[in-house]
Amino acid sequence: MRSTQRSESINSFLNRFLNAKLKLYEFMSQIDRALSRLRNNELKDDFDCNHESPVLMTHLMQLEKHASEVFTRNTFAMVCDKIKSEARLSISNCVHDTTWETYTFKKFGGDDTTWTVTYRCGEQKFECYCKLFDTAGIPCCHYFGVMKSRNMLQITETLILPRWTTNAKDDFTLEVSNNSTPTHIIQIARYFGAIHFYLVTFRVHW
Repeated sequence: MRSTQRSESINSFLNRFLNAKLKLYEFMSQIDRALSRLRNNELKDDFDCNHESPVLMTHLMQLEKHASEVFTRNTFAMVCDKIKSEARLSISNCVHDTTWETYTFKKFGGDDTTWTVTYRCGEQKFECYCKLFDTAGIPCCHYFGVMKSRNMLQITETLILPRWTTNAKDDFTLEVSNNSTPTHIIQIARYFGAIHFYLVTFRVHW
């Protein structure tokens, strides 16, 4: 868990099952319950992604539709929030060059706060001063402002991180299958690694 947000999220989830008074065998039993709950939630999310199509509700329906096809449902919900937020932005300045464009956004009817996005046309790379994509891994509303300005109908591949996509699990399975280490060794290492993480996190001593 490298992200503080993800660490807080998993800690909040595990607090439903664990407390400092648990004996070791009770601790392991509760960990199994927590993992089972996570697996069930994951199976439900997979089913929803494969068998349900969300209702498109934003003003950028083509981009929203593409997002619904590539992102998992939870990530898609966060992306939709950013698409909706784009409707409150206006472009206050735009500078074009041969290889890049710079857009300056401000909130419509708001204060003088501005956000600057640099878009490199050839590489289709974005950079925004809000740094949301760098921290959370999803496109910010300012990126969607640039995509709308350029009449893009799909989210560029540079803004789609594999770990948030519906086929992330397939890519991970392929990576494991190509690994020279035997699968059962990998599973055992993960199991004891998870135990060590929980023991350290909740200060459980042998």
